[in-house]
Amino acid sequence: MATDEYLRLQEKVHLLSCALKRVFDAERIYVLSLGSQQANSHLHFHVVPLPSGVPLEEQQYHAVMAEHGVLQIPDNQMAEMAREIARAFHSERTDRS
Repeated sequence: MATDEYLRLQEKVHLLSCALKRVFDAERIYVLSLGSQQANSHLHFHVVPLPSGVPLEEQQYHAVMAEHGVLQIPDNQMAEMAREIARAFHSERTDRS
């Protein structure tokens, strides 16, 4: 990936991080790029909001490990969250223009 392409992608990751922080009142946003040439030979980012009030021992890697639980969110709530995130993302982009 060329540097200018990577920087454009990182700009989107930053805008999404700001949108997630706004929507979920997150204390912190974790941005991870995980994978290997053997298993995931592509580039993607995990952008994970950490809610306020999570105890320190449940933050960082602990917070993103599936073995510590995965949220079960009904489809209609997931769709509404996606709409809220999209609105916040668009607002972040508009505010910076």
